[in-house]
Amino acid sequence: MTANKGCPVCGSSELLHHKKDKDIQLDFFQSVKFSYDVDYCSICGYEGEANDSYPLAFSSAKSLSDKDVSYHLIEWNRAKGIKDSYFERSFGLPARTLNRWRSGSNTPSATGVTLLKLVNTFSWLTEVAEYKYDQAIAKKIFLKNALEAINEDRLALEVEEASAMYTHECGANTVIYSYGKTDLGNSSEAISAGEPSYTPKKVGVL
Repeated sequence: MTANKGCPVCGSSELLHHKKDKDIQLDFFQSVKFSYDVDYCSICGYEGEANDSYPLAFSSAKSLSDKDVSYHLIEWNRAKGIKDSYFERSFGLPARTLNRWRSGSNTPSATGVTLLKLVNTFSWLTEVAEYKYDQAIAKKIFLKNALEAINEDRLALEVEEASAMYTHECGANTVIYSYGKTDLGNSSEAISAGEPSYTPKKVGVL
């Protein structure tokens, strides 16, 4: 710590200058870690940013973080089948620019990072863009994808509610069987008697 003169609150000369660490969590598991200059008064307890260091330190750290997150977003989009050529055709973003972002040779703009995040979250936006943002078609694409997501969630819930799991020791392995809810009472009685009264469906082995 170094001493400075003139606390802006109490006027004391006991003003200390030191570094303060900051860790800001952003979206998509992105974090920004940096240090900035702080003035602290040991008399009145005043603490404040020194020399506008906060925005400069944040901007520098955010730029490095954007490089890292853009690499992962591009990889995630590729894993979803969203090719670089889709970005060029649909959004006018050259594939070579994506490659530079991915390699870290260029830092993506805030707009570029936002586009990558949006496409990763709503991959159907590439389809909307291919239809030149026609509102009627965009609405149909949105509703189709929303309905598919609702049906997937509903199916998962029905499967979860319709089956009850129990384990049966079989040698060194644990064999997992599945019974519908209507069979649960009978299966419990059968298990206690030693054998199920019907053939269970084997769904896995641990």
